Amino acid sequence: MRLWTKLAVSLGLILVFAFEAAGAFVFRSVEGAHLERFSRALAAQGELLAFHLAPYVARASGEREDFVLADIDNVLKNLSSLAGARVQVLGADGVILVASPPDFGAVGLRNTAPEAKSALAGMPASRRGIQEGLGRAELLAVPIEHDGATVGAVLLVASMEEMYADVGRIMRLYVASAALALGLAIGVAGLITRAIAAPVEALTRQAEAMMGGDFGVRVPVYGEDEIGRLARAFNTLADRLKDALDASDRERRRLASILTHMSEGVLAVDREGRLTAINPKAIRLLGLTGSAERWIGRPAEAAFGLAPEEAEGSLFSRPGTFLFDTPEGRTVRVTTSPVAEAGGTGAIVVLVDVTEDKRLEARQKAFVADVSHELKTPLTTIKSHVEALLDDPPPPEVQAKFLATVARETDRMIRLVGDLLFLARLEGEAAPLRRVPLSLERLVRGAAERFRPAFRQAGIALALEAAGADLWADGDWDMLDRVLDNVLSNALKFTPAGGQVTVTLGPADGGAAEIRVEDTGIGIPEEARERVFERFYRVDKARSRAHGGSGLGLSIAREIVERHGGTIRAEGRPGGGTAIVIRLPAVAKAGRAPEAGREASAWPG
Repeated sequence: MRLWTKLAVSLGLILVFAFEAAGAFVFRSVEGAHLERFSRALAAQGELLAFHLAPYVARASGEREDFVLADIDNVLKNLSSLAGARVQVLGADGVILVASPPDFGAVGLRNTAPEAKSALAGMPASRRGIQEGLGRAELLAVPIEHDGATVGAVLLVASMEEMYADVGRIMRLYVASAALALGLAIGVAGLITRAIAAPVEALTRQAEAMMGGDFGVRVPVYGEDEIGRLARAFNTLADRLKDALDASDRERRRLASILTHMSEGVLAVDREGRLTAINPKAIRLLGLTGSAERWIGRPAEAAFGLAPEEAEGSLFSRPGTFLFDTPEGRTVRVTTSPVAEAGGTGAIVVLVDVTEDKRLEARQKAFVADVSHELKTPLTTIKSHVEALLDDPPPPEVQAKFLATVARETDRMIRLVGDLLFLARLEGEAAPLRRVPLSLERLVRGAAERFRPAFRQAGIALALEAAGADLWADGDWDMLDRVLDNVLSNALKFTPAGGQVTVTLGPADGGAAEIRVEDTGIGIPEEARERVFERFYRVDKARSRAHGGSGLGLSIAREIVERHGGTIRAEGRPGGGTAIVIRLPAVAKAGRAPEAGREASAWPG
C-alpha cells in the first residue's frame, strides 16, 4: 500500500472514530437532557395530581363512595397532561381506587410493585423500562399526603417513545451534518497526506532508481521545509554518488582492460583463499576451462590443482616465488604478494609463462655442451698429432699424413665456426634477405646440375621432375640456394651406392610452391624427424662425423625457409628413405631472376 493511501486511510479512520465518539457523546447528552426533562415533567405531573387528589383520596380511603371515586376520576381527566400516560390512584392500603384510562380489571386490586410500596411509605420512586403497549416508559410513584399523613399514592406510567423520536430526529440531523463534515474532512486529509507523501514517494522512487543504477532521476523540491531540504540533499547525494560511481566504473574498466591485456596472469585471493579476480591470461596459463566468472568465488587451490594445506602454506601466508608445471606441460613462475585486508590476509598472485625461457635455457646449455663437444674432438686430434710431431718426429711421409689430418680438422673447425656465425646472424636477423622475384624451376635445376657429378661419382641416380613447373617466389637466391645445397648434400651422404635421389618441384595447396627431395637412403626414425632440424642433432653421430657434418645444416635450412615465410619438414618415404619437403609462398611471374651467388657452396670434398 502506498504511503499517501496509508496516511489517508489512517486519518480517515481517525476522523471516523472521532465523529463516532462525538456522535456517541452527543447522543448521550441529548438523550440525558430529554430524559431529565421528561422525568421533571412526569414528577411535576405526579406532584400536581398528588396535591389535588389528596382530599379525595383521604375520603375515599375511609368511605369508598362512588361519588368520591368519580371526583378522583374527574381530577385525573382535568389534570393529566401527558398524552398516553397511564395513571393509577392507590389508597393507603395499596388498593387501586381509580385507573386512567379505565381498567376495570385492575380497580380494587392491590398494587404490590416496589415503587408503589415505596410511595405508600412516603418515598417517591421511579423506574424506566419496557412497558407493554407503551414501549420504553418511565414509572413514577408519588405519595399522596393529607394533613401530614400518607393517605395513598399516585402511579404514572408515561411512554418515552415520543421523546426518543425527538432524540432520533436530532441525531439524524447530526449524522447528516457529521457525514458531510466527515467527507469534507477526509477530502482535506487526503490532500494534506498527498502533499506530505508526494515528496516522500519521489524520494523512494529516486532511491529505487539509484539502487538500479539510474542516477538521472531528480526529486522535485517542495519549499524550504524539512522535506524540501531533504529532497535537495538527496539530489546532491545522487549527483555525488553518480560522479563517484562513474569514476569507480572508469577505474574498474581501466583495470579490467589492463588485466585482460596483460602478458602475465593475475589472480586476486581473499582472506578465505577464494578467488576474487582472475584474468584471461591466467586462465590460459593454468589450462582452466570456462570464463573468469566461473572461477570467481572458488578456492584458489582448485585453479592450481593443489591441496588446500599446500596452497595455504605456499601461496597466501608469505611472499614468495615458485615454479608450477601445468597439466599441459607449461612451466609457470608463480609470484605471491600477500595483501593485508580487514579480517585477514589475501594475496595477489602473478603468473608468468617461463616455458620458452626454460626451453631456451635448456637449448643454450645443450648448445654450449654440443659446441664444446664438437670443438673438443678436432682440437684433441690436432693436439695429439702436434704433440707427436714435437716429441718424436716421425718419418717425412708420416709427418705429411699428420699434417694432412691437422689441416682437415682445422677446416672442419673453420666450417663449424662459420656455420655457427651464419646461424647466429640468421637468428639475430643480422643477415638481411635480398628479396627478388626468382624462378624456382631454375633455382632447383641449377642446384641439381651442380650436384650431378658428385652423385654420378657416388653411384647414385639423381632425377629432376620440374617440367612445366613455372613457379616463382619472392626470395633471396643465395639463401635458398644454400638450403638446397644442404638438403642435397645430406641426401648424397646418407644414400648408399645404387640408390636414387629425386628432386620434385610443383604447386601445393594455399598458393604455395613445394620442393621435395626424396632419397632411398637409410631413412630417419619417426621420433627423430622433428629433431633433425635442431642444432647438432644427429640420428647417427658416428656416421655424421665420418662424413664431416657439423650438425647445423638442417638448422640453417629451417631458419632460411622460415624467414621466407615457408616451412620445411622431414617425412618417411614408402619403402625406406627420407623426403625433405620445402614449401614457399608462390608469387606471380615478374621477370627473370638473377642467378648470382654461390656455385658449389655445399660441394662435397
